[in-house]
Amino acid sequence: MASVRQFVVLVLLMGLLVGLGGRAAAQDRQLSILALHSTRRGAPAAAELDATLERTLLQSLAGRLDYYSEYVDLARFPEPHHEAALRELLRSRYGPQRFDLIVATSNGVLDFVKRHGPGLFPGTPVVFSSGPGVDTMPNSTGVISEINFRGTLDIALGLQPETRHVFVISGASEFDKYYRVLAREQFTGLDGRLTFTYLDGLPMSEVLTRVASLPAGSIIYYLSVTEDGLGHRFVGVDSLDDVAITANAPVYAWHTVGMGRGIVGGSMTSSEVIGRAVGQLALRVLAGEDPDAIPPTTLDPDVVEFDWRQLRRWGIAEARLPAGSTVLYRPAGVWERYKVYIIVGATTLLFQAALIGALLVGRSRRRQIESALRQNQERYVLATSAGAVGVWDWNLEANEIYIDLQLKSMLGYEENEIGNGLDDWGRRVHPDDADAVWAATRACIDGETEDFQHEHRMLHKDGSIRWFLARGSVLRGPDGVAYRMVGTDTDITDRKHAQTAIQENEAALRAYSAEVQNLAGRLIVAQEEERTRIARDLHDDVSQQLAGLSIALSSLRRQAEFPGPDHDLQRTLTSLQHRTVALAESVRTLSHDLHPSVLQHGGLVMALGAHCAEVERVQGFRVSFQPDGDLAGLSPGITLCLYRVAQEALHNAATHAEAGRVDVHLRRIGKDAELTVADDGKGFDIGRVGRSGRGGLGLLSINERVRLAGGTVSIVTTLTKGTRVQIRIPIRVPSSDSKVVETAGPHGLSA
Repeated sequence: MASVRQFVVLVLLMGLLVGLGGRAAAQDRQLSILALHSTRRGAPAAAELDATLERTLLQSLAGRLDYYSEYVDLARFPEPHHEAALRELLRSRYGPQRFDLIVATSNGVLDFVKRHGPGLFPGTPVVFSSGPGVDTMPNSTGVISEINFRGTLDIALGLQPETRHVFVISGASEFDKYYRVLAREQFTGLDGRLTFTYLDGLPMSEVLTRVASLPAGSIIYYLSVTEDGLGHRFVGVDSLDDVAITANAPVYAWHTVGMGRGIVGGSMTSSEVIGRAVGQLALRVLAGEDPDAIPPTTLDPDVVEFDWRQLRRWGIAEARLPAGSTVLYRPAGVWERYKVYIIVGATTLLFQAALIGALLVGRSRRRQIESALRQNQERYVLATSAGAVGVWDWNLEANEIYIDLQLKSMLGYEENEIGNGLDDWGRRVHPDDADAVWAATRACIDGETEDFQHEHRMLHKDGSIRWFLARGSVLRGPDGVAYRMVGTDTDITDRKHAQTAIQENEAALRAYSAEVQNLAGRLIVAQEEERTRIARDLHDDVSQQLAGLSIALSSLRRQAEFPGPDHDLQRTLTSLQHRTVALAESVRTLSHDLHPSVLQHGGLVMALGAHCAEVERVQGFRVSFQPDGDLAGLSPGITLCLYRVAQEALHNAATHAEAGRVDVHLRRIGKDAELTVADDGKGFDIGRVGRSGRGGLGLLSINERVRLAGGTVSIVTTLTKGTRVQIRIPIRVPSSDSKVVETAGPHGLSA
């Protein structure tokens, strides 16, 4: 029996060790997660949620997590064929991948996972974020939150009780209509108190016209505009910027992505709050908890935030804000910005006040004070001899003034070069300041002011001008009559020069900041337009061809598995070959738009000639190209500069000039390369373009490129008489390791 018990104990111990080892191995293994978002990449709310979710997971799983995210864009493309293509795309992309968790961040994505998850991700648990009333699925748990449009409106009415009209802005897409219907339901009950006007499904230009002249007592509630009445699409809350700038009434919104875009604020949904909650649930599931045993969490995702700048703009007092509100973008106060200077200045003032106070102690004993004062003066001279402070003592009865050596030396004089007469010292005060100094002194002596303090200029022995801060106090006898005035002079010339320089620099900085901000805004718009074009080409052409090719391959596989009399594999393979060639041509065209390979392999002349021919073929007007001279020794940087300038000039001629003919002339003149692009188009007023601060990004790009290359630009244009762009750049021989780096597309966005 003892041996049997020992055997059982041994078996149990071995099982325990194996279980602990298996659990440790499971805890140490690499985990993989796929997050699915219903919008397109770049939507601010989805991007914020995705970043928060990944950050929450990495804080606990750093080094053990492979995080993937896909933006499936079901909000814009709900059609069945898009869903089918998306399913095949996920299957081809993640077919062999086995995930530990799927995160669905919306109702639409959760429905997609219900329908296709068992086939795409069999047995994988799901954590979701959705609205109320959602039907869950087995092996899942999630966060349920509700959009609260009414919360922001109630706060707005509390901040602006005079409100009578609410203008609600919404777009024309199905996504926008969903929010509009939900908002109408939540605003029910306020119709008797407020007049609601729904600016929905209109062209954005008409919306901007309406909000620019709203009646008194109006506010604007921005819901969502992903597409306007003309079919123009917008990313995230891009249209909110134009609304906030144009509107003559305060703008409110329901999501924090609008903060900093011109809205006042309110009770707003925070994607960061939702992302943290979803991340915490995901960690519990990854730790081994059964998702079906975790009930869905009901979450209030709203935060109450306001933009300090908009509160000031619309005259809304912070005292009206709800308790616990967060106010963003508040500038630093005077204390935060200048506390060091305040502390130093206060210390100096206290020191000087203590000194003058010590001189005034015991004024009833005049002779003793005079003796003590002289001693204090001598001590003060010793204390300030290393600094820029001097002491003076004016005997009003004898009209004599004592100037210590420190103060004399600050003006360049020896001890005996200035006498004790007031007139002798007064001649050192700048003539333009003399009357003001005497008036301030007289006011202190007559008792109109307690102390004397004045900033003024004094003449240095070498003829230069120095600035001084004079401070002093009056000693009076028992009868109240002033008999003595003592004080200090501090050299503040450096401070004055610094203040002047700061003021000049601040003015220049404000002008430069405005120019940079304007330029940055235009560059961002141009960059986003270029990215949108590339994304559209990738989505509408390359992605669709890939999806079609994937479906065709699936069909070919079924034909191979179940051959029939009507199946012609040869014809199918030929069709696939043609599709592959078309796909390769699309990718090659897109790559050529970003950076033409012929520029590196064939040289500038060949690349520019090919581009001119392509412009002539596409645009339908005559383009002549004439190269002259030896152009083979150009560095890659100069080559790219010349090519991009020509490309931009041709683009302007095709887009704006309405030209019938363009002549491109590239030649070498000595040690310079010269490029001339001349068209016979309608021309433009170059001075008006420069003054308006709008447009002109192509011209700015040309000037910046050529400036960085060390060249010069000449642009000659006249209305109705065409435009001639001519640049000249010094030729540099390329080094063996030189490289050309571009950061964006061809229309003035390269660096």
